[in-house]
Amino acid sequence: MPGHLQLENIENAVPAAMKHFTKLKWTDLAYELPNYPALNTITKRHKDNLVGGSGIQAHFKVFKSGIAKNVGILEPQTITFKDMFRKGDVPWRHNWTAWGWDLRELSMLRGPSEIVDYAKARRIEALQSLAELWEQTFWNKPADSTDDETPFGIAYWITYDDSNFVQGFTSGDPSGFASGAAGLASATYPHWQNYVGPYEAVTKDDLVETLAAAQYECNFMPMVPLPDQDQYNGTNHQMFTNFVTWRGLKRLAEEQNDSIGVDLDPYKNPIMNGIPLTPVPYFDAGRDFCSDIAARNPIYGVNWNTFSVKFLEGWYMKEIGPRDLDKQPAAQGYHLYCSWNSFCINRRRQFVCLKAA
Repeated sequence: MPGHLQLENIENAVPAAMKHFTKLKWTDLAYELPNYPALNTITKRHKDNLVGGSGIQAHFKVFKSGIAKNVGILEPQTITFKDMFRKGDVPWRHNWTAWGWDLRELSMLRGPSEIVDYAKARRIEALQSLAELWEQTFWNKPADSTDDETPFGIAYWITYDDSNFVQGFTSGDPSGFASGAAGLASATYPHWQNYVGPYEAVTKDDLVETLAAAQYECNFMPMVPLPDQDQYNGTNHQMFTNFVTWRGLKRLAEEQNDSIGVDLDPYKNPIMNGIPLTPVPYFDAGRDFCSDIAARNPIYGVNWNTFSVKFLEGWYMKEIGPRDLDKQPAAQGYHLYCSWNSFCINRRRQFVCLKAA
């Protein structure tokens, strides 16, 4: 039909049309949730953390030499040596998404502009699916050590132990991982634990005091606290919670700011001691977050100086295509892979405050 692309021209038309829109620019991907803090955190803060190798590794000083002492003049001394370091490592995990089309579909479109719109819609849908997957993954953890596909999210590194639910560095290991986070068991290395702050109510005397203690113990202080800092890029310290807790602290700040003083400030997001509190829709009741913690109104404190997401070099949002689809000679598609995992080099700089079960 006049004005329509013919089948023999489609294979070259699609790759050419793909060049007409910005490659891998994440724009307005809100799909089911009001916003996607994990998506923004990963893509804005960590996308340049590219490393090679078979996994992510770090060395940890887990013992003290204890060699220092008071001595007298000319007193003979003996230097002893102790292996103070242990290696922690996590494997790469891999995400995949894809989009495609039947060449006969595209032959019904009029010119490159319609192909751009069509291909873009298919691609955006695939990226929306990846955004949903990241939001689920980043705040969670694998069920146990037998899961060799799910990345290690916040709940893997920042944990709590209901059998020892007391304030302090009492988190223990992530459930289902007897060897501990990154292969370091907290029973063997007791300093390899995050801070836990139990609380009962969103009040100045309860939650605000608990947060103050958590920030103090974790040295959770920005060098230059700025009230208007961007919630993703303006600080290396962040706190994350659900809407109920976020709104409770915001109202507390609005109603009692004079008495609370510098502890809590009533800006767009509540700020405590210069640290912004960001609401995470995925934590809200009725969503798919871990059911055993969603109702406990958690507040996660993340120090980005010691917690990061790293990507396998060459495999950050890598697009492959267009490729002919197996057993579908009239179809083509693109594959997108992303190889990554999270890594924490100091759990004592992270905390979680939550209600008792």
